[in-house]
Order: sequence, then C-alpha cells, then structure tokens
Amino acid sequence: MIIVPLVVNGEVVGTLNVGRIGEDEAHFSPNEFELTKLFAGQASIALQNAEAHQAVEVRASRDSLTGLRNHGTFQRDLDTMVGHGSGSPFALLMMDLDNFKAYNDSLGHPAGDRLLRDVATRLTAVTREVDRVYRYGGDEFAILLPGASRTEAYEVGERIRHTVAGLSSARRGVKVAMTVGIACFPDEGRTRDDLVAGADAMLYLSKPSRQGGPSGNAHDAYVMSLHDTVLGLLDRMEPGELLEAMVARVGNLMGTR
Repeated sequence: MIIVPLVVNGEVVGTLNVGRIGEDEAHFSPNEFELTKLFAGQASIALQNAEAHQAVEVRASRDSLTGLRNHGTFQRDLDTMVGHGSGSPFALLMMDLDNFKAYNDSLGHPAGDRLLRDVATRLTAVTREVDRVYRYGGDEFAILLPGASRTEAYEVGERIRHTVAGLSSARRGVKVAMTVGIACFPDEGRTRDDLVAGADAMLYLSKPSRQGGPSGNAHDAYVMSLHDTVLGLLDRMEPGELLEAMVARVGNLMGTR
C-alpha cells in the first residue's frame, strides 16, 4: 500500500491511500509511486482552494466583530423565506440597544465592542438551532424564527430583554437595555419591506422614551396582562382557553386563587 500525506498550508489534513488486492500484484512500481504522489499534490491544491473559497464565503456572510450573519445575509434569507410561497409562518424580531452611545462614550469603544460580542452570544444562547441571528448594523440585531407564532416570538423577545438586562447590570457605568419589535408572516406583511417596516414600527413604540422611561407603563403588570390577552386573540386561542388565562392572570395580580 502507498500512503501519501495531503498537505494544506503546511499542515497534514489527510492521506491518499492506494492499495492492491492479490499477492502477485500487491507491489507498486517506482512510476506508480511517483504518479500517486502527483495525484496527492493535486488533491492538496484542490483542498487548499476549497478552504480559501469557504473562508471568502464566511467573510462575505458574517459580521467580523460578532461572528453573526450580517445585513446582506439577512436580506437574502428574508427574501427566501418570504418567496417560498408555501405560506409557512415565521416571525421577525428587530432589536437595538438603548443607551449604547452613552455606554460607548462612558467606557470607550473597545468596551462597546465587547458588549456587542457578548450580546451576540446571549442572542444565540436564547434561540433555537433553526433560528437565525443577525447583526443588522451598529447596535441593531435581527432574528428570524421559522414557524413561530406571535406569542412564541413575544416570549423569545422577553428572554432577550432579560438576558441583555442581566448582562448590562453586571457592568459598571451606563446601563443598556434591548428593545424588541416583532412582525409575523403572513399576517403582518407578505414582503420583506413590509415585515421590516412593521417590526421597526413596533420597536419604535416600545422604546423607553415613548413609555415614560425604563420603568414606564408598558411593563406595568396590568398593561402586560392586557397585552397578553391581545396576543391570545392574535394567536386565535379558543375563548375558553383565553378566559382561563385571563382569570389566572387576574388572580395572580390580586393575590388570590
């Protein structure tokens, strides 16, 4: 048997193994050995080219700071999901960091870069493997949730808000928070632009500056209870299920059973 290493960028990445069956023909001539080495050299070049091509593709589709998919990939993926024509539902989350500029000004841009990387890690951790997380640009992020209802998307958004708030509270200086806007296909838009505009509009209305501050009415328990009811209606819960959920929420708010 002839075993020739496959070398890419000075590292052995595999071997080319050539063998024969049969005692009489098991040996190889010097010419066959040289030919095998030639084939191994060509295979090494092909592997190196494939590796370089893959690296270029990754750089073109990924954000260099966070490692998340970038804005261009987001546009292509959203176009693909909208253009399938199957009507399969999905949810789009558009997000940005509140007070990020003040955080940068207070702690410096290297600290801001570290925060963005940490946020990217948290976003990936609280989503499923089938979900796609993107850095939309600057302090803005986006997530596509295949098959998710509005209620499910809202729950993901809440997990994101809490995990980013926890990240910020562990750091000195200006606290940042994540604001989330949601749009669902096909109910709230059937084109890429309509979905992005819808999620952006909800994000704008959810901003603390639109709610009287970070502890404004949008997160008051009673308002949240009403919001949950609306979510239930949007997801077409059965009346009995919705009533049961409302009674349970009121009981919790009033401290009764």
